[in-house]
Amino acid sequence: MPKRRRIDRQLHLDGLRWGGRRPGAGRPKTSRFVVHVARPAVSRREPVHVTLRVCEGLPSLRSKTVYPAVLRALQAVNPELGLRVVEHSAQRDHLHLIVEVEDRQALCRGMQGLSIRLAKAINRSAGRPRGKVFRDRYHVEVLRTPRQARNALGYVLNNLRHHLDQRGAPQYARDEVDELSSAPWFTGWSRRMRDQGTGPPPHPTPRTWLLRTGWQRHGRIDPGYVPPSGQVAKRPRKRA
Repeated sequence: MPKRRRIDRQLHLDGLRWGGRRPGAGRPKTSRFVVHVARPAVSRREPVHVTLRVCEGLPSLRSKTVYPAVLRALQAVNPELGLRVVEHSAQRDHLHLIVEVEDRQALCRGMQGLSIRLAKAINRSAGRPRGKVFRDRYHVEVLRTPRQARNALGYVLNNLRHHLDQRGAPQYARDEVDELSSAPWFTGWSRRMRDQGTGPPPHPTPRTWLLRTGWQRHGRIDPGYVPPSGQVAKRPRKRA
């Protein structure tokens, strides 16, 4: 007997309807701090200014318990991964770094490892077993010119003056620098400091020309300099 031809019929499931808009459904909203775009290209000749912001509710990164843990985590970065921290500044809820990398891949890989190490150190020092520490992706500014490098150094090393100025708080003495940063060991100040850093510097000597000597084309940095608000490093103008 010939086989019966199979007829496919669409099954209708009664009672199932589109549920409408649900809370949390759909594409995640873009953060208001850092836009999720592709990281810029970077080479070993170009240092990078990185900013990391921590979540609300955590103790200040400048506290006596948290800052030493943060500094140890920064010093434990393995340069063989292609990322070297050369300057830093810790503020209440964010961390500024100037790093040198081999390429964009090394930047992403190195910052991923550093972020994990920092998160564990901050949680441990805050008495938290675990939990989210950084509220967004890190912000990146590639330094391509001597002026950009100088602006970034002044902004990072004197970042505390910047925030004191924003709050209208009194500034500290012009011959003093922020002790909770690598500023006491910085050798590019325009005049002698009251308290130089004691012991070995917290970070290795820069390798890039921009951080060694290139930035000094625009003059040494005044330790009393107050970084302005807005863009940290001016981008080079495009040629007509």
